[in-house]
Amino acid sequence: MANEPDMSLISDLYEEMDRKPPAIEARKLLAAQFITAGWMDDARGAVEELSMLCSDDDVKNLRKLLVKDDPESQPPPPPYSPAVATATSSGSRRTPAPPIKPAILPSDPNKLNSEKESLIQGYTTLRAKAKALFRDSQLVLGLRQRKGLPIDDGPPLYGLEELAAGRITTVLKGQPNSNSNSDNTPLSTFPRPPDSARAVAKRMQANPTGATALVTADLDYMLHWLPEPMNNDIKREMLAKRVRTLNAALPKNFYASTHVAMMHMDHECLDRKYVNDETMLGDTIAEIPRALFYATEDNYAWSMDELVQAITSNNGVFRNPLSKHMFTPADISAILQHPLGKPLAALSIEQGRLKKGVRAATVDAMEKMAKAFMEDMEENALESRNAVDEFLAFLATLPDAEQQAIDKLSVPAKDTHTGQAFDGTIGEAVRDAKANKLCFHKAGDLIQQAVVHLRKK
Repeated sequence: MANEPDMSLISDLYEEMDRKPPAIEARKLLAAQFITAGWMDDARGAVEELSMLCSDDDVKNLRKLLVKDDPESQPPPPPYSPAVATATSSGSRRTPAPPIKPAILPSDPNKLNSEKESLIQGYTTLRAKAKALFRDSQLVLGLRQRKGLPIDDGPPLYGLEELAAGRITTVLKGQPNSNSNSDNTPLSTFPRPPDSARAVAKRMQANPTGATALVTADLDYMLHWLPEPMNNDIKREMLAKRVRTLNAALPKNFYASTHVAMMHMDHECLDRKYVNDETMLGDTIAEIPRALFYATEDNYAWSMDELVQAITSNNGVFRNPLSKHMFTPADISAILQHPLGKPLAALSIEQGRLKKGVRAATVDAMEKMAKAFMEDMEENALESRNAVDEFLAFLATLPDAEQQAIDKLSVPAKDTHTGQAFDGTIGEAVRDAKANKLCFHKAGDLIQQAVVHLRKK
């Protein structure tokens, strides 16, 4: 009975085969994984490729496992002779290609070294020729485009690019699946394994502005390459591992791109559940287009146009409009980097300027007023009213720029009695307390936290 395949290991083995050909041990482990998972066609192909590279006991044992797990199948082809499967619309039996004679390795060490050098030289020559052909193909494509002729840049062109980069295994695995339907259409739309993480990381670093799109396309391809059936939790684990591998090959300034790409996969393909089911305007989360979608670390999903509007109306305080908790530094950075969030940076700069415009003597006067608000327990609140009048009289003596700073500086605060978060400016809190629109205790909370906020400058 087939076991659940370890897709993480399979992906790593393909990457190892690309990095360090011929990667005999990686190929053996890959074939064993295919057999364990019950993917017998893939296992036969892997064992046949192994037979062309070595003929030790491990390969013989793998062949025995193939026969044991598939007793009704035809006997395997002779050693080192891969069978190229072909199927017709009438369902005729597969016919193997002519056998390829195995390479006979010389026993003389000097001759063996000569053969190795020849193999290395042939590998280098193959890459050089593929690079030249790819360059010429690009020139032909450009000429056809200028002449208005049909352009065909399909798999052969892609194969040349991969060969030029030395990824021979990737090109071989990219051939159409031998299993076809009655119309001779390949059953697998994504037969080629994803590119190595290092290759994707290099493309991202070469194109920083398109890095998010590149890694999103990579994760989307990998998601469709994974075999079915596979539940979303396992798929998410595979993509998360891919992101960790990419991050290991990338500078830290690219981490935001991989994070956003994973966020889009969760939203569009993996049916992730969020705290909120709807946007602030009542649209469903599923309806948010990719260009506007963002999910914060507290697992709320947002339409960026609505979120930016809410933060703007709150004087640039980065507080979750639904939970009333402050956003994390990572979320604040991501919101500011979003095209729609860039205007919020100006609000942050303005708040910083206002903060610097309040002198130490003014902060001391605010602290004295807040202390009176918090300690006044009288019903008539006479001490608090006197403190307000005294502060307003002091405020009138300040320069216009400092008065403006007091009036517009927004402070995130929390009620010490109820624990409820709220925001407001210092000027609003003082005026509302004077007009009995805000209780003195709550105004004292905000002003006291404003004092702490200002003394951090």
